[in-house]
Amino acid sequence: MSTPDARQQLMDDVQELVARVAFCIAAERDRAFQQRLRSAAGVSKDGPLLVRPPACRAWLMLKSGRPLRVLRNAPEGISRLAIDEMPFDAGLQQDVRAAIWQPHVEAEALRLVNPLFDAELLPSREQILRLLRWAPIIEHVAYRYFTHACMFVDQLRTALLVVIDEPSPDRQIALLGYWRCLHTMGNMLTIASTAGAGPWLSDMAASFTWENWTPTFVLLRERTLWLTIAAAKSAVAFGEGVTGKYLAKLAQSDHPMMSFDALVGLVAIGLAHSGLTRSLVSELETLKVFLLRDRSPESDRVRLMFDTAVTTLQAPEVSERRFAELDRYAGDRRHRGATELLGLDALRRDPTDFLSTGDVVGLVALPRIVQCELADGNPQGQRTARGFMLAPREINEILKRAWVPTSSEGSQRTLQ
Repeated sequence: MSTPDARQQLMDDVQELVARVAFCIAAERDRAFQQRLRSAAGVSKDGPLLVRPPACRAWLMLKSGRPLRVLRNAPEGISRLAIDEMPFDAGLQQDVRAAIWQPHVEAEALRLVNPLFDAELLPSREQILRLLRWAPIIEHVAYRYFTHACMFVDQLRTALLVVIDEPSPDRQIALLGYWRCLHTMGNMLTIASTAGAGPWLSDMAASFTWENWTPTFVLLRERTLWLTIAAAKSAVAFGEGVTGKYLAKLAQSDHPMMSFDALVGLVAIGLAHSGLTRSLVSELETLKVFLLRDRSPESDRVRLMFDTAVTTLQAPEVSERRFAELDRYAGDRRHRGATELLGLDALRRDPTDFLSTGDVVGLVALPRIVQCELADGNPQGQRTARGFMLAPREINEILKRAWVPTSSEGSQRTLQ
């Protein structure tokens, strides 16, 4: 796929995302639009109505005197209007476009969506909560954006890795673009990771063979804690149905990062479904013996990963305490709330670092990650002069530690 094609796909996804958010805003706020929808469905002025926006699977419930509700399944006995299943009605299509592209509706939709794409802003907890309320309407296009961005970020990285340590204005711009793309991928995956998304995510994961893919690997391999948070939340959303595939990936792993990815997915799902703890621990103990039967330079690190994973599943309070110790020394906490995961330090923190106890940061962080709400996963804290954007030199160091193994300082403390 050429870069222009990838860019166009992403632009199309963004336009559709904004349109879906704008539809929700208009359906909630615009009484004239509500009545136009009721009229198209043949429903009385105050009658309840289920509306399915174009290209969506979920429904909006319009009910006089009640807040707009978003439903994945339509209850029986209520009139329905599935806009894209109706006989073509040019007037209705025009009215829908007019409603969602009203200047004030479009402006509000853009205010909600823009922070997803701007690493200098980061969406606030309130903005994420509002978008998550509409997740059933927007999650499929959010995940489609994430999928297209996976291909696009590979193209950006390939160009950056050609010459890794020759700073130039063009390279700085490219590094910022790379970071913005990763930032947006994390936000989009968050929107597509609600509990209600589990059935379609699980069905999708079961529809093909996992060769070079897991729900988490694309973000975990970038080795920042913030993207690990988004990846782990995604694993939880995919649910217990994918544990067999994660275990198969772990058994086939030939690189520490692949083992780390599978362990993060398995432990996150195990923590969310406590009934899996015993069977997962048993599987991990067996696989540890199998994978470490041949000594290699990486075997000690892989063993420590397995040990951390088992401890985290069996005694999550121990891992949570160790992570809290790390959190305590993660910089100035005066501007952080109790629910934040390392604040802005999460942007820089390498989840594959080993603590002095031998535990792996990304694995001991999982109890708190799994417990926190989706809206609390974004790093927050005091804005710098650049907002929440890292400097190009910092982005370059993160890129190097993830993709140029011999360049990492303190390589004995991280996975290579």
